[in-house]
Amino acid sequence: MNSLPRMILAVMIFLVSARAGAGLQQGLDAHRSGDFPAALKEFIPLAAKGNAIAQLNLGVMNEQGQGVPRNYPRAVFRYRQAAVQGNALAQFKLGVMYLRGQGVPQDYKSAAAWFRKASERGSPLAQFNLGVMYVKGQGVPQDDKESASWFNKSADQGNALAQFNLATMYIQGRGVRQDYTLALEWHLKAAEQNNPLAQFELGVMYTNGEGTAVDLVQAYKWFSLAEGARGEDGARNKKLLEEKMTAKEIDAARTLVRDWRQEHK
Repeated sequence: MNSLPRMILAVMIFLVSARAGAGLQQGLDAHRSGDFPAALKEFIPLAAKGNAIAQLNLGVMNEQGQGVPRNYPRAVFRYRQAAVQGNALAQFKLGVMYLRGQGVPQDYKSAAAWFRKASERGSPLAQFNLGVMYVKGQGVPQDDKESASWFNKSADQGNALAQFNLATMYIQGRGVRQDYTLALEWHLKAAEQNNPLAQFELGVMYTNGEGTAVDLVQAYKWFSLAEGARGEDGARNKKLLEEKMTAKEIDAARTLVRDWRQEHK
């Protein structure tokens, strides 16, 4: 007989938890579809009960003015609620607010501290930002080795900007041993994600034979893909290459460009 009340209590807790989960999903679905009033209706009571995901989403809505007037201090309040519970995205968001001075006085040390917390929980965005702060010495001592380490962690998770920055550090030998082969590998990873900066650098590397044999067809391909972002630089480099290439090589390069764009639609 003594076990019956405990069983009933367990069932009640399960039902409450299930309802909370359903409300959260309804809020997320409403937010995703742009029905902000419906999202607020679900998120606000959940946030009051300590739900970190609801708190995070309310922070986003306050930051972006979704269903409510834009309110940076309120966004900071909500992000902090979720961040102290260990939510990595909220920790990253709070770091960004400190970095930009939105809703709080600009504070690089606090930004770096929150980026570190999120980074240690595996956030590639926070790892990238922390790497940038170590490059610049913002809120942390300037340290190229630390920067390269955090860029590497972020790059391993597929962050194209981190891949580009890490490749650049390998080219310059900043924080890592100079290694053009590794630089080429990381630029290729970023370029395949349509990062125009990496695509342009690949054009340079294939032209000069850095980390690879000279390959003007590949160089032409990557300069062509970067041209939209690098404008005159890409066009000028293509023109210089055309003076060194045969018509057959130019046709082959243009085919590679068309194929790449088709594959990456």
